[in-house]
Amino acid sequence: MALEKFLEQDNDTILKQDRDVIESNIAKALEADRNGRKGYFIDSSLEKYKTFVTNPYNSYQDMVEEKLRQNGKCRVLEIGCGNGYAAHEIVEMFGNDVDYHVLNISEPDYRKGINWVEADMDRFISNSTYDIIFSANGIIYGHNDYLNFFKFANALGDHGLFVFNFDWTNAIGVEKHNRFYDFMECQLLDALYASGMSGYCENAMGRRIYLGRKDTKRPLNPEKILNMARKLSHDKRSSYVSRFGEDQKWISYGRSWTSGLRNLYNIGTAG
Repeated sequence: MALEKFLEQDNDTILKQDRDVIESNIAKALEADRNGRKGYFIDSSLEKYKTFVTNPYNSYQDMVEEKLRQNGKCRVLEIGCGNGYAAHEIVEMFGNDVDYHVLNISEPDYRKGINWVEADMDRFISNSTYDIIFSANGIIYGHNDYLNFFKFANALGDHGLFVFNFDWTNAIGVEKHNRFYDFMECQLLDALYASGMSGYCENAMGRRIYLGRKDTKRPLNPEKILNMARKLSHDKRSSYVSRFGEDQKWISYGRSWTSGLRNLYNIGTAG
């Protein structure tokens, strides 16, 4: 389903949260865990996580280092940490300056200095904010991608970073409602930018990655952003430009990769 078809749905359909399906999906994830797959069966490490970040960062730890330089402390939430190796490496590397939380279907193997949030991503509710929310093959197993995107984006602190991949291999057969591919296109990104969430998507050697930064203290309003994206889509307008610098070129994530947008901090300045 392309962005246009996604936006043709009414808001009630897009914002629907099916509790029965969520319970079924959680059962599937727990069964996978009992069969020896830790959490969402990610054999995590900082070396492997290099393929889950994009420009202007070269590694996951680059993001943590940036936040430590800016704030002196860094509060992290990792969605679907698998066996927890990468989380453990970050805590070992930066010590008490990093407050590291993992949202995972099961407790990770490496636990020293890691705060395990015993919840599924669909049922998770944050009572605090984070400097970085990161997911490698984790958030894609949630039921309603649209609702989860806004839930986690609104859990970011001032200038917080949200990074996740959404290339899709449904290895445990969860039922989905709204795929990231359906809405993560230029008009939705424009509407997010206008609401204070700058960001872009990149195809990094076949891995689809979203990198966003929340530049407002106000919560993002999903319905308002949906309606703004509808208008932009109808008018065939977007401030996102091609790699050749063509102003106001209407491109969608599904048809033309936005990998020419290399710098997060310049996003939204065109047009």
